[in-house]
Amino acid sequence: MLDIKQLQIIDTIIQNPILTKSRMTDQLGLTSRQVDYAIEKLNQHLADHQQPPIDTEGAYVVVPNDAYDYLLTLRASENLTALNHYTLSTSERQLFISLLLSCHDGYLSLIHLQDYLQVSQSTISKDLKALESLLLPYQLHIHYDRQNGYRLDGHENRLRMYLIRTLSTELSKTNGGLLSTCADLIQHVNTQTVFAKITRLTKKYHIDFVENRLLEFGYIYVFMTSRLRIRPEYLPSAARRIDVSETNEYVFAQALLAEDGVTSSTAAEYLATIVLCLSIGGLEHLSLNRYIYDITAQVVQRFSDISGIVFSDQNKVAAQLFTHFRSMYYRLQFNYPITNPLTEQVISEYGEIFTLVSRALQNFVTEMGRVPDEEIAFLTIHLISFIYTADAKKSDNITAAIVCPNGIGNSALAYLQLTNLFPNIKFLTPFRYVDLDAHLAEIDLIFSTFYRSDLFTKDRPCFIINPIMTTDEKYNLIQKVNSALAGSAFAMPTLSSVMTIVDRVVADHGTRSKIRRELANNVFKVNSVESDPQQFHLADVLSTDEIQLQLVADTPQAAMKLAAAPLLTRGVITQGYIENIIDSADKRSPDSYIIAPNVALPHADPRTGAQRVGMSIAVLDHPMAFDTAGKRPVQFIFVLSAVNATDHLTVLQDLLDLLAKPAFLTALADPNQTPAGVLHLIVGK
Repeated sequence: MLDIKQLQIIDTIIQNPILTKSRMTDQLGLTSRQVDYAIEKLNQHLADHQQPPIDTEGAYVVVPNDAYDYLLTLRASENLTALNHYTLSTSERQLFISLLLSCHDGYLSLIHLQDYLQVSQSTISKDLKALESLLLPYQLHIHYDRQNGYRLDGHENRLRMYLIRTLSTELSKTNGGLLSTCADLIQHVNTQTVFAKITRLTKKYHIDFVENRLLEFGYIYVFMTSRLRIRPEYLPSAARRIDVSETNEYVFAQALLAEDGVTSSTAAEYLATIVLCLSIGGLEHLSLNRYIYDITAQVVQRFSDISGIVFSDQNKVAAQLFTHFRSMYYRLQFNYPITNPLTEQVISEYGEIFTLVSRALQNFVTEMGRVPDEEIAFLTIHLISFIYTADAKKSDNITAAIVCPNGIGNSALAYLQLTNLFPNIKFLTPFRYVDLDAHLAEIDLIFSTFYRSDLFTKDRPCFIINPIMTTDEKYNLIQKVNSALAGSAFAMPTLSSVMTIVDRVVADHGTRSKIRRELANNVFKVNSVESDPQQFHLADVLSTDEIQLQLVADTPQAAMKLAAAPLLTRGVITQGYIENIIDSADKRSPDSYIIAPNVALPHADPRTGAQRVGMSIAVLDHPMAFDTAGKRPVQFIFVLSAVNATDHLTVLQDLLDLLAKPAFLTALADPNQTPAGVLHLIVGK
């Protein structure tokens, strides 16, 4: 019987046949003792099938080739979470029970649960008690009476939202193997058959899912159909905001449910809202999509206005962002729960962009409502691919594929990082897993943003990456790729490749171990790879010469010219840059530069005369209307010089931090304030 720890070790081994034990414990979050015990049990399984054991005697976990091939074949060909040869962990049992309670409409006793899970009644009782606490945030609870047994009690909408979030969270961590087992036992359905049916109907009704959203929808459908049979006429109030009955999504949902004997039009409406929340739609399918696209384009423009980033093709940016924005809009309207496992990483690695996206969205609360961080992180990922550009010059000698099920944003981000890490490798445009076989003949390497064992059966070196990699992950990936390319003109020597040669000529195992240790400690010692981008802070680009107080001007255009004058004098910008600022103001109105109440940030396309990163500050003697209606006054003008899309971002972040403090603007407006005093406020912020 396998368990989750052994399954995790099998998956780790498939990706890394030679791995240090310490790195394995770090990756899996297990102790050294837990790893040793799990491998010991795994070795028993290997021995039962006449396979050589995994070696853990030294610092490395080494898997013999025969054992590796066996484990890869086993993992790729079977659902190892089938309960006849898999032992569920506590959290996995709780997942099973929660899905069973969500879908079951008959009598359910401890004995039934015991028969399902093959554990003692006391264990089931403990699981139910622990699950009860997890249900509290959803205002759900487990009810028991002699007539009905165990059931999940609470508002129907909360129950459905809990079911959706539970499935989405599980799929963010796994590829759904355990969910397939649950579907088989609870719903008595074969998920492969269900997915084949869904795929057939999506093609017929022109519904487009990215790969991971198709997986999510499929499992939601498998389990949600029980709720739709139990309460077929229930429709949450949020789902009534938009009439979906004339959409392709509704017709698709109706046809899908009909094949499973559900004919309620209300049930089809509800399922259609889920489809809208997860699918990609075009402008031609729903009139509301044009309205959503217009908001998308306005968000891109607002982001450009407040960030100082000028996109070479703003329509292209809006079109790509729309692929996520549309489903996000419906999720916000229908209160659909969203799971984004990359949120913290995005905030950590791209905090400046995340903050700017968040500020851009604040202008559209009336149209969309409050946008949660998870959604902002997704939008940030899409924009990053346009802000940080990769070198397009690649060699044709080695070609790699990027397999990504998560849509355009994640795939673009993966492409950007990989092309920067491996400039001598030609990367194909990212595509879905289902299209991989069609490209196999033209590729030498496979990179993927998700793990599935089948990827390692394609007879190509395969590397699993995070869409956002840390510096250590980048370093380790470079080492792995170089090892896989050993013998080619692109390879750098790695510890493994050097030891391959040592093993050929040094017979004594002890001597080989000493050589490996010395090389690891002195030649191939792992250090963090620190990138050193050119970053400027506000204090770096500002002096008293760029600060003007109590400035007098007759018009917004004159005020902006005067505010930009110090940058022109010091050669930070040219006259053409100022003219472009004024031209844009004339075309779109000066209030397009307003980034906060009473604050404007004039800037222009870097190509029109930005010589280096810079900023000037001008405080008008009194607020001046920057719009024709006289409702949007400005007193504080910060002129930004941005030479590209990235070098000024820390300057801008510093400014936004200052603007978040009301005392800063109050101090600027003080009639007794001096340029030196303003500079002191900024340097000591």
